[in-house]
Amino acid sequence: MLTRYVISHLLYQYKKVIPVAIISALILALPLVTFLISEQAKVLALRPLKQLNSEIILQLNSETKAAANLMTTGLIEPFNLTTFSKEAVSNIVNQVDGVAQVSSALLLWKLGPSGTSIFAGIDLSDPNTGMRNIDNLLVKPDVTFSSNSAREIILERHFATLMGYKIGDSYELSNTSLTIINFVDFQEESNINSATGFLPYTTAISISGLDAGVVNQLFLTLNDSSNLPAISKAISEQLPTIQVITKDSMYKNLSAYSQFIFNAGDWSITVLVPIALGLIYWIIRLYQKENRIYIKTLRLIGWPRRYTLQWQISDVAIILCTALIFAVGIALSTQSLFTAGLDQSIVINTGLKL
Repeated sequence: MLTRYVISHLLYQYKKVIPVAIISALILALPLVTFLISEQAKVLALRPLKQLNSEIILQLNSETKAAANLMTTGLIEPFNLTTFSKEAVSNIVNQVDGVAQVSSALLLWKLGPSGTSIFAGIDLSDPNTGMRNIDNLLVKPDVTFSSNSAREIILERHFATLMGYKIGDSYELSNTSLTIINFVDFQEESNINSATGFLPYTTAISISGLDAGVVNQLFLTLNDSSNLPAISKAISEQLPTIQVITKDSMYKNLSAYSQFIFNAGDWSITVLVPIALGLIYWIIRLYQKENRIYIKTLRLIGWPRRYTLQWQISDVAIILCTALIFAVGIALSTQSLFTAGLDQSIVINTGLKL
């Protein structure tokens, strides 16, 4: 009897029930949306380290290069990165307790009318971490460069498909003919798939004209991830000019918009949730005031107080459950729209954002 009456009342009062449910859903959706988008921003910010199989990235930023020293033709050094001696920096890093492996990359630009292409020179003698991790993402497993000086290139699969390249074709890069030996297939957005192609290290040095032995990024794996703060601090002290990128500092490389979203999850719980609950409580109280006449009527026809109380609880519970379902739907839909505007590729500073 009680259940039938609750449902009948909700249907009879639908003009009041629907607005209460919609308003409650919108209020609940706000902290949910903020939290979900914040969590997605954190996933995107930390994804480069995850796909690079690294816990620390070292690079030497140069925000103040003189215009006269900037090259704009050929395969060039990125404007915002400066090369450094791989051997010198690696020797210092390897002396830090807790560092397990160190690999390198030489990021290079090719400016063109359709945009900037990024190429990465990788050293075959490096361990399988950092950019060397592309060996685990090759379309044809185990087909990699024959040597560090080979005139070969591995292209990003989507770029190759768009441009009509096939394995075995010739690829012209700064007046140098390279053989396409494989494609790398990235399954998700990250810094690593900003690269158009990958070259053997010595070949990249030869085409770019840079000094032998220089790189502009090092990738570190650790023996124990729990020692990350101490290790990164030790590296910063010994290499004060080198930027140390870790999962704790990664979000700083996001845009201001993404940084705001990144931090929004914390205050959505501490601020928005209490405000949302307070507003919903106020709305429900207003709604229940409208039901006082029905409560008095039920008491007059003999309903016990506990029955009227059960009716009120059931009435509100159904409205709030409906509102919660709609709020989750709104939050998930909004999340997919907003996260499209987050930085999903050039998270690490490759110099593309000036």
